[in-house]
Amino acid sequence: MTENLRNWAEIDLDNLAHNVIETKKFVGDTNFMAVVKAEAYGHGSIEISKVVLENGASSLGVATLDEAIKLRQNGITAPILVLAPTMGISNPLLLEHNISQAIATVAAARELSQAAVAVGKTAVIHIKIDSGLGRIGFKTTPDTVQKILEIDKLPGIKMEGIFTHLAVSETRDTSYTQEQYKNFLQVTQPLKNAGLNLVEHISASGAILSNPEMNMGMVRPGALLYGVYTSDEIPTRIDLRPVMVVRGRIAFLNHIAKGESVGYSRTYFASRPTTIGILIYGYADGYPSKFSNKSHVSINGIKCPVVGRVCMDQLLVDVTDVPNVGVGDIADIIGGDGPSAFDLTNISDVTTREVQCLTNIGKRVPRVYYKNSNPYKCEYL
Repeated sequence: MTENLRNWAEIDLDNLAHNVIETKKFVGDTNFMAVVKAEAYGHGSIEISKVVLENGASSLGVATLDEAIKLRQNGITAPILVLAPTMGISNPLLLEHNISQAIATVAAARELSQAAVAVGKTAVIHIKIDSGLGRIGFKTTPDTVQKILEIDKLPGIKMEGIFTHLAVSETRDTSYTQEQYKNFLQVTQPLKNAGLNLVEHISASGAILSNPEMNMGMVRPGALLYGVYTSDEIPTRIDLRPVMVVRGRIAFLNHIAKGESVGYSRTYFASRPTTIGILIYGYADGYPSKFSNKSHVSINGIKCPVVGRVCMDQLLVDVTDVPNVGVGDIADIIGGDGPSAFDLTNISDVTTREVQCLTNIGKRVPRVYYKNSNPYKCEYL
């Protein structure tokens, strides 16, 4: 299935299922929202959603309405929450496809209420609280409780949950996380006292590990599902397996003399007679130029440095030390015998989530899905 591919991402669905099961064991009986935004962090949202739901996820989280509709159009019937605001003009689509929406203003709630009443449907919403990230949400001020109570009275609205997002949940110092938690409770506790029984959720992958006492009524794992620990400052409490390996084939071999340069801007000069392998994989496929002269790939188990500038379509690697290297040899670019997503964060200021999403930036990298250690499907996103 990969014989004619210049590059591809192998997605191990068995490892994905393992990660879901192990994460569920860790968090216990709390509701489990699998975050599949950005094409499931570059893995392909349709296949990933099917597997996480089969293995115990109760709902899905996405970033945009388009992402949610794509899931619906591909047979996903589970609850889906759009975690970011949606323009009011799209409210009819939310209702048509039975998609839940995060709400951060009374005005947005009223607009959605009007759209729901107009078609005789009920819109399911989750209230978004800004407890200290400084992004989207109701502030944790005294008037917020009254605003939420006002929303609860709107016709055509079912208020199902309330949530916030943490700013620094992946560090040893949890003081700011604790502050955000207290801010969140300043809103949720009065709502409980007023008789509202909402699903509360605060923990994504970092907090699930660093502050498990905050798991509350729902958790929202993303990175954990895909087998990536996002920080070496928090406990590795779950047995995770990598889900993605990005591979490519050597398309051309170039032999250069000592002192010759390769690549744009001549950022690399050979210190010996050198064999350069060219992979058809570049920053248009999601491999940042920040990795130029810093990263490496693995070919036949041998570490091969990335040399010269990362090009739009090509990656140059030093294969001099690979015995009998030839055109068509396979390089592990991310994962496998190559650097992991976490390894790559240590050579630049790129985050693990950016590395996971690398193959989502360019649409030219096919996903080859594996079940029971065998490839069964190849598709482009």
